[in-house]
Amino acid sequence: MAALLALGLAAPSLRAQSPDTITLLDRYARGDFAAVAAALDDITDFKAVHKDLVEKGPAWINAGGAPDRARRELAAATFALEAARAGEWDDWKLLRKFMTMDNIYWSGPPQLIEYGCEMFRKDATPRPIEHTWQMAALAVAERSEDFEFLIGSPFDVRANPKDEIEHLKHTAPRFPHEMRFALAQAIALEWRTYPSPRALGSKEAAQAFENLKDDELVGGEASARLGVMQFRLGAYDRALKYFDHVEEMSRDPYVTYLARFFRGQALAATKDLGGAERAYRGALLAIPRAQSATFAIAALMAKRGERAGGRAG
Repeated sequence: MAALLALGLAAPSLRAQSPDTITLLDRYARGDFAAVAAALDDITDFKAVHKDLVEKGPAWINAGGAPDRARRELAAATFALEAARAGEWDDWKLLRKFMTMDNIYWSGPPQLIEYGCEMFRKDATPRPIEHTWQMAALAVAERSEDFEFLIGSPFDVRANPKDEIEHLKHTAPRFPHEMRFALAQAIALEWRTYPSPRALGSKEAAQAFENLKDDELVGGEASARLGVMQFRLGAYDRALKYFDHVEEMSRDPYVTYLARFFRGQALAATKDLGGAERAYRGALLAIPRAQSATFAIAALMAKRGERAGGRAG
């Protein structure tokens, strides 16, 4: 997150005690990124951080006057995102039954992302720095794997719909040509159908990936995910065609690795063990010594009664 800011010289190290939110924000704005990030890693009550920013943040932002307002807004938004990152593995929401419907209550990390996002959304036209901030926010949000934060849950009507966040529904339209937001929407749709490949909404997820599979930027990952969806359905021939397309579209070693690894899984499922081994070894060319492909080769060799030592890497 610190790469988003060039906000001044670094300040001295934080003391051992935990300072309040606005003190941390002030230190962050002066460039003490690493120490503030370390302090945030020790925090457990991120709702309190969000509450402090909502209540005390406006005064801090206005304290520098009009000339410094944009810098302070960026500092506050990025500090909030840094705090959300520190809590990205926490439970992001609580659902409580109200009569026949659920109420949704969001915890601190998603509220912190929305705090920063709302600050940018006050501008009708995005600032240049907002794109970078939003990409960082998406990375934090996707680590949580909470599809409801990104796109909501139309299959579960809430008793308090005004509290839905649906982050991508208000972020993606601000950057209509950024296909990574469109890909994130498709991934969230896919998460909503997992673990059942035939779950309600899986067709929408597949169509969203299909719409993106030829895009120069995200087509490789969209094709890989389409292939995995077909693999989960047992449609191995269709899966292999999508994995072929990944080879044409992607230069990302991680995406290439996944496509080759799942190619190996599909071929193994059809008893083409030689083809599966070649696919796994191709995966290891993309990411050497990756565990899943290494173990898969070892398992194939064990079936043939061979020693795997030194040959899977």
